[in-house]
Formats: sequence, C-alpha cells, structure tokens
Amino acid sequence: MLTDHPEPELIFLSFTVNDAGSTEITVTKYLPLIEHSARPAEFCHTLLVDPSGGVAVVSAYTGKLKVVVLDQNGGYDRDFDASYVVSLFVPC
Repeated sequence: MLTDHPEPELIFLSFTVNDAGSTEITVTKYLPLIEHSARPAEFCHTLLVDPSGGVAVVSAYTGKLKVVVLDQNGGYDRDFDASYVVSLFVPC
C-alpha cells in the first residue's frame, strides 16, 4: 500500500486465512519514502509492480524513484534509489 504526501511510505501487508476460516491482515514492513529536499510528484505518484512480481518501482517525488526488490513471496527484500532527468525541452 502506498500512502500520499506529506509523509509518503510504502506499507507491506500479509494476508492469511487461519484454520477456523477467519482472516488476518498484518503489516510486515514500513518503508518511508520521505525526501526533505525533493519536490513532490505532481502527475505520477504511484506504485508499479513488474508482472513477474520481482520488482516494484515507486514514484513519490519528481525525478526520483525507489526501486524495491521483492522476495519469492512478494514481500520486501531490499530497495535502492534511482533518479531520472526531467526535461522541459521538447524538440520540434
């Protein structure tokens, strides 16, 4: 689950069904995304997961991405930052 600004974070949840048939949702990981010097994303504040389920990319700030590597069960394994250049020049 991806929360919005002013303090965005990625929250990993686990869903289980016990023997009695009741369900339980638990938080397995909180991943804070806050960047104090970055401008919040205006057009693309989202989370995209690769169809293979191995990698997720989070966009919360302009020019910055958080890449999350997922384990075999779709849970958190590790993360790293990536950046991209936003160009305002559009060639004719």
